[in-house]
Amino acid sequence: NGGVTADYVYDNFELANAADEIILECGGVEIDRVEYDAGLTFPNPDGASMILADPGLDNNYGANWCISSSEFGDGDLGTPGQANDSCQELSGSIGGCKYYDADNNGLIDEGEEKLGGWMIILEEKEDEAWQELATTTTQSEGDNQGCYLFEGLLSGDYRVSESLEGQDGWSQTYPTTTPYWEISLAEGEDFSEADFANYHLVCTDDDGDGYAVEGGDCGEIDCDDENPNVNPGVDEICDNGIDDDCDGNIDGDDSDCQPQEPTPPSGGGGGGTLGSTGGGGGPARLIVFNEKNEGASINQATVTWFTNIPATSRVVYDTVSHPTDQLINDENYGYAYSTSEDSEKVTFRAMILADLTPCTTYYWRAIAHGSLKAFGEEVSFTTPCLPAEEDETEEETTPEIPSQEETPQEIAPPAETEEHEKSEEIVYPEEPKEEESAGEEKPIEEMIDEEPEEEIAKEEDSRGLLAAIAGFFQIEGFCWILFLIILALVVLWLLSKLKKKKGQEKKEHLIIPEKKRKRDWILPLVVVALVIFHCYFCCINCWLLLLIIAVLIILSLIYREQKK
Repeated sequence: NGGVTADYVYDNFELANAADEIILECGGVEIDRVEYDAGLTFPNPDGASMILADPGLDNNYGANWCISSSEFGDGDLGTPGQANDSCQELSGSIGGCKYYDADNNGLIDEGEEKLGGWMIILEEKEDEAWQELATTTTQSEGDNQGCYLFEGLLSGDYRVSESLEGQDGWSQTYPTTTPYWEISLAEGEDFSEADFANYHLVCTDDDGDGYAVEGGDCGEIDCDDENPNVNPGVDEICDNGIDDDCDGNIDGDDSDCQPQEPTPPSGGGGGGTLGSTGGGGGPARLIVFNEKNEGASINQATVTWFTNIPATSRVVYDTVSHPTDQLINDENYGYAYSTSEDSEKVTFRAMILADLTPCTTYYWRAIAHGSLKAFGEEVSFTTPCLPAEEDETEEETTPEIPSQEETPQEIAPPAETEEHEKSEEIVYPEEPKEEESAGEEKPIEEMIDEEPEEEIAKEEDSRGLLAAIAGFFQIEGFCWILFLIILALVVLWLLSKLKKKKGQEKKEHLIIPEKKRKRDWILPLVVVALVIFHCYFCCINCWLLLLIIAVLIILSLIYREQKK
């Protein structure tokens, strides 16, 4: 029994020589067991006893047992009544350390932190199958913090791995080829390089939209982690100045906001130029379609359209409608204005119509040119109206007439259409010739010069004088000077009153003339007037002045009462 004095000896307890088990229970609770198995995992010697290599090892695991080497009796091996032999072969060990791979590079760099409290699992290969042999945890403190060691191992094949159970956000980065170490341990070998390294993945998602700012293993990058409506999973809003879908493009620069070319009508739509491109409908025919107003301000508007094949384009427009069956065969088909021809051949076009009149309805058509000419349907829009004040300013300001290259051309209507003439004069006045323009401006200047200049000058002088006086009285320095003058007059008045009181006590029999009594009220009236003047123009320190005057009067009254 290995030299151990037993506390209790069981009678009539027999064990089989090849395979059997010993189970200890207390109150129905199993305390320990050993199940030897006729040599499958446990030693199965003839004429020898088995030895548990170390009391700290699992006694129900066959690899932890060896065969006695000391002879006794008739040649059997064992040590009854004495200490067990030593299992000389159980001298190998496997160990290593656990690191935090802070830079996630799959290497254990110098200075990287060792992690304590991680479970390490040791397995042994038996009959081509891996069986768990022991577990341990890396040390949490001391000189060997973050390290582990399995001792007393027989020669054989072992596998060492780490447990990631409960380690949320951690991923193994070392070893790189497999998540474990496979070690063929020789007799008495100590293997100490079974290290592990892990990286802690941190994904910051403050706005809770499911996207993190780190990117990489955390997924697509959230470019604004304070706004849950901005992330790679939303659609771009085309007019808010924000990169909603985090693709680096804002509003019109984003592909979501680029116009998608619709399918052109087959064989129809778009019409033609007065007999030149009408009819037909084959694939080579040029078609203008999907005309749209993209927005209008008080003096300009943006219009867009598509063509089924690349073509140059321009826009004709007017303040009156020109139905297709009433178009005339001239340069602009009867429309008053036209943009310049854009010579670039494209299928999508956007043009700005400038120098428009506020509060006016305009009608426009797109004209496209390829090998043939085609025109679109007529579309209309209305420019916003100006507020009353802006409208007056607009009337007083003479608009600058742009050059012909930069602005739409003005096309004179047919001479016989009187209504067309009137519309043209109101909406888009013809550019006057230099001589006529100069001649028309002179009467306007003369009318302005004929205004009563003397009356205007007098009115301006009077306003300037009043402004100067008001400005003078609002100067802070003047207010304080007036403040001190009033206080000085109040003090002088109070002193004079005290002096007269003393004189009256000595000359009570004298009669004071009425005129002299009236003069005594001149100074108080002056003070009152100055106080009113001061409070009107210098209201900031008026309350302070009134307070000081009140204090001086109260002090003088107290002084007089004490004298009495």
